Amino acid sequence: MFKFIKNIATLCLILLIASTSTHKDVFYISEIVGFYDTFTDFNLTKLNNKHYFKPVSNEWRTQKCESLGFKFNKSSSFLKKNKTTDSLYLLTELDEQFLVYDDRENCLYMTLLLAICGDKMNYYDLRKKVLNNMRNSKELLNLIGEENLDKYLTLKKEKVLNDYASVVELIATAEYLDVCIYLYVPAFKEWILYYKDWPNYEKFNMENEHCLYLVKMDVHIFVIVDTKPDVSK
Repeated sequence: MFKFIKNIATLCLILLIASTSTHKDVFYISEIVGFYDTFTDFNLTKLNNKHYFKPVSNEWRTQKCESLGFKFNKSSSFLKKNKTTDSLYLLTELDEQFLVYDDRENCLYMTLLLAICGDKMNYYDLRKKVLNNMRNSKELLNLIGEENLDKYLTLKKEKVLNDYASVVELIATAEYLDVCIYLYVPAFKEWILYYKDWPNYEKFNMENEHCLYLVKMDVHIFVIVDTKPDVSK
């Protein structure tokens, strides 16, 4: 198991192409051992099933955006690139050509909405939908307990959502959106999977799943639109 304290995001941005080198293992959050609002102390456990780089389609983006009650930006084309591989690699290099910065605390939701709808303007509404749905999540209750969940939701209400999301909220977001989310953490050189039905991730055949892929770099979050082997070595 791996144990560390990590904040999900402190600054938002969107779109990178990842130049990559070697296949990497994938982990999931198996236990919360310290609950501190946006900072969460947790253990990671390695997943034994196979994982792939299969981003969501533009058709999925359109349908999901409209199902959320938002308008899809048809001019958003950053996920239309033809990916070069289905392999999930270790990230070694970033192309920041299409970087979009935002320093507000809801940057995780801005990034996700840019990835789904091509427009981040409804990020506040998306976060409220996720938080409202958290009370109905049996998996989150099993993960953090009813008392911690109530404290978390009360705190978010008091702060009017103007603070950063925790890893618990990212699990809740993947569950609410019904999409697998992979987060790459370069500091640990590991991928972490967030999805519905925690912690039963090994039951999924991930070759049939289409997901969103994020990477946290320093105080930034990117959406990954392609991976490829590092041919320079």
